[in-house]
Amino acid sequence: MIFPFKIEFSLGSNLKIYQNSLHNLKAQAVGLDIGLNYSINDRLNISYVSKNIGAEYDWNANYNEKIKNMSAFGFSYSQTSYTANAITYSIQVDMDGLKHEKLKAGVEFKDKATNRCLRFGFSEGEVDEKPVRFHLGFSVPIKITEKLGMTL
Repeated sequence: MIFPFKIEFSLGSNLKIYQNSLHNLKAQAVGLDIGLNYSINDRLNISYVSKNIGAEYDWNANYNEKIKNMSAFGFSYSQTSYTANAITYSIQVDMDGLKHEKLKAGVEFKDKATNRCLRFGFSEGEVDEKPVRFHLGFSVPIKITEKLGMTL
């Protein structure tokens, strides 16, 4: 019997250094981002990230200011069709603690023959913005040498 799931786990981190100034006031902070990704199989990924862990501005006016810790939870599902093209669906929920902040969702169409992609998505806007923001994007591969390329 073949097990249909192959669970792969990835962990990443990012150390951030913040510097800010306002007139003659200056502040510095250090924060940490940590992300986890579970690849359930070749099609389904589930991920979580926590940003700005422990980040706090230390102003030179004897004032400390915490930088908001944000988290995001998301998943993506890739569907490969018989025409060798791929469609990837994704959804993400941004959170402030346990409180829902913003929902983001999108779909990507990839032509595997040319490696060109077309993306469409939406995100909830901020309180003082439009309630929904729509996004459109694309990518085109550029061959530089036989073994080197980039994506625009």
